[in-house]
Amino acid sequence: MTLFLITLFSLTGSADATSTQHESNFGSDVSIGYALAKLTGAGLSADTHGSALFRLDTFVQNRTYEAPKLGLSVWGQMTVSPSPTRISIGELGAETEDEIDINHAGVSVVLRQPSAAPLTGTFGVGFGRMEVTTVTSERVALPAFTIEAGGRYKTSRHSFIDLMGRAHWATHQDPITQVSEDWWFLELAVMIGAHLR
Repeated sequence: MTLFLITLFSLTGSADATSTQHESNFGSDVSIGYALAKLTGAGLSADTHGSALFRLDTFVQNRTYEAPKLGLSVWGQMTVSPSPTRISIGELGAETEDEIDINHAGVSVVLRQPSAAPLTGTFGVGFGRMEVTTVTSERVALPAFTIEAGGRYKTSRHSFIDLMGRAHWATHQDPITQVSEDWWFLELAVMIGAHLR
């Protein structure tokens, strides 16, 4: 009986060790970059503008996981040079063009391809809050839908470069005509980052 119990405990212990060895560990990536964007929509100039982009991606699996990973991304971006402009019509019908600042933060669900390969794909979709400020008008906050896709080049065991295409869609209501306008922000972003785990 004693021999049977010892054998049972040793088998249970080895099974626990095996399951512990294959447990998932949390992982995360942090990156920073620059994005060139084109704005389309009523009242927006078609000029190209720049944004500084920051993001943190978190996953249930760490960087050594050898299968596609689903995770959560928290990101933010702010306008840098060159600045976008917005065309507005005053009460007397005069047309003015003002520089605008855009601060944009959001949360996305991201899908990453296995990180062991030197070149992998990435895809994400989510929502955010876009804050638009001009010199002559008040700050306007808009909800925005975001979709992104791109590729990741592995530069070392812990670092990478991302090339991303991103699109943001927001609906803005004109304060004078009260007509809803669709604003699209199309971006091409280059980011450098590192695996924290």
